[in-house]
Amino acid sequence: MISRSIYRWITVMDLNVMNFKEIVDEDTPHGLLRGIKLGTETYHVLFMRLCSYAGLQCVEIKGHSKSVGYEPGMKINPESFQNTWNAVYIDGDWRLVQCNWGARHLVLNKDKSPEKVNKRDQIRYQYDEHYFLTDPDQFIQEFWPHNSEWQLIEKPITLGEFEAMPFVRSVFFHYQMTFERVFKSELETNAKGGVDIKIRVPEKLENSLLFFYQLRLADKDRRHETTYKGDSLERFVFQTMFDNVVIFNIHVPTPGNYYFEIFANKIDELTKLTNEANTPIRLKCASKFKITCKQMSGKMHPLPNCASGEWGPKKALRHFGIEQIYPDNMDSHAAEHLKGGLLDIYDRTEIHLNVSRPLTFVAKLRMNKVEDSILEPYLSMVNDHDKISIFITLPQAGQYGIDLYARTKDSPETAPISHCSVTYPILLRPFHRTRKKTCGDRRNIFMTSNYRRSPITNRRSVQEV
Repeated sequence: MISRSIYRWITVMDLNVMNFKEIVDEDTPHGLLRGIKLGTETYHVLFMRLCSYAGLQCVEIKGHSKSVGYEPGMKINPESFQNTWNAVYIDGDWRLVQCNWGARHLVLNKDKSPEKVNKRDQIRYQYDEHYFLTDPDQFIQEFWPHNSEWQLIEKPITLGEFEAMPFVRSVFFHYQMTFERVFKSELETNAKGGVDIKIRVPEKLENSLLFFYQLRLADKDRRHETTYKGDSLERFVFQTMFDNVVIFNIHVPTPGNYYFEIFANKIDELTKLTNEANTPIRLKCASKFKITCKQMSGKMHPLPNCASGEWGPKKALRHFGIEQIYPDNMDSHAAEHLKGGLLDIYDRTEIHLNVSRPLTFVAKLRMNKVEDSILEPYLSMVNDHDKISIFITLPQAGQYGIDLYARTKDSPETAPISHCSVTYPILLRPFHRTRKKTCGDRRNIFMTSNYRRSPITNRRSVQEV
């Protein structure tokens, strides 16, 4: 296909490393590429020019986009978030093309103050197939044309409807993600400050897609803040994966406005097997929401200070092939909760895992406002070749978390295990013995129990691994 060849030629060019002669004919493809690098030309003009050379009918479309700087809930005015893209006539139909977004994207350092962000922004050139002949139903979620005829959908939408649609990016469509229910870009919490976001992925990808998130304040003067009273806002999000559905259970700590951003990418087999601390996985924005909490009953407490990100057995399976063992006599509801990273217990429990290759393990039991060293006697671990067993006896009721770190045994002994680890946190919520044994509710994991905390003094011996 000629149009694909044109798109491919344009979008694979990394202008960061291309050098051009000082004098070059501006009316040539290389002259236009030089102009794009200098900011005097645009990708859509180059695409139109090459299409005309090839005898393809191509037009320019103007409108608005949810581009850099746009946040869910923002209102678009005629002067803001303007954008231009193309439509090319192929096989009797007009098809949509966005070469600029297909060739490069802006990398932002969100953790820096606004005055420093612009200096650290970078244009990263990376080919994105999604923006070539994009499905109009997907394209309209990022681009809104002034002329509604160029929406190319059965029922054109208004600008207000465009603003209300969920904020999604190409990685969302690339990995065939879908929301479990219809969402708008702005979500309102329940009376306890909670809201759930669930994303379904294809079953074939459930063990290779990696997700992460960022919760931050949305107020203009605090937009880069990601903590509340010294606690990371990440600890007010319980992320887990149940079968092929990733779940983000959010309970904001106080009334207000927040932005919640979801990142994702696929990890390949090489990434699963490597343990090097200097080989991070680059995640891409998949979706983003504005969350509003108008009022709240009760007080939300952060999750135990375990490693950030996903809870539950999927993470260990995805990175190291470690599989959760479900006892034959386990209650079906308890098994479902364990699959999602939750354990409701009285005072003790065991966790058993199948290990497919030689690994070195370290396990940590954690509880808010309690030092790890105090909790060490209450957790022991046995590593028996292809099986690892973790035994936990809890000193009092409350919320606990387990971090299980692993590294391959051929890793250098001098390398700290925490620098090349995979975390396997489990939320533990022991019941009082007088309480009827029931399965817990994931919606309440941020609420404190009605118990009085007493000092933890009873120490037990630790079994060597």
